[in-house]
Amino acid sequence: MAACLCLELGNALRGLNKPDQAMSYYQRAADLQYQNPLDCLESLGLVASCKIQTRDYDGALTIFTEMAYLAQERGASASGPASRPIGAFCDILARCEVTRVLLLMLLQPTPQRIRPEHAQTLERYAWESHSEDSAPVNCPE
Repeated sequence: MAACLCLELGNALRGLNKPDQAMSYYQRAADLQYQNPLDCLESLGLVASCKIQTRDYDGALTIFTEMAYLAQERGASASGPASRPIGAFCDILARCEVTRVLLLMLLQPTPQRIRPEHAQTLERYAWESHSEDSAPVNCPE
């Protein structure tokens, strides 16, 4: 119930063109919805959207990275290190990866400043990368 109110306040503030204030309500909703991963991921997506709207691209990249980890962890179809996410979690992972690549291209971090997981994401899509282990995440249909 509290998460719904936070989302409603966030939506109202965003509708009034105040995404910087809406972010805190969306983040609170995500915190309250942690036990329900899909709702939590949706709220985090709204936080990231507000960060992009306020031109906080580095913050948005951090949120999308957090979302990817959460979707990978909570959306696994079986236990174990090689389990793959299923269903809506695959869609969320794909959205996160595409947006992360676009944000990384926009930010153009230096090799000294780029986080290892972001470097791996960019390497997957580099023209000179042809190895099998750097293939993009494919989810079963």
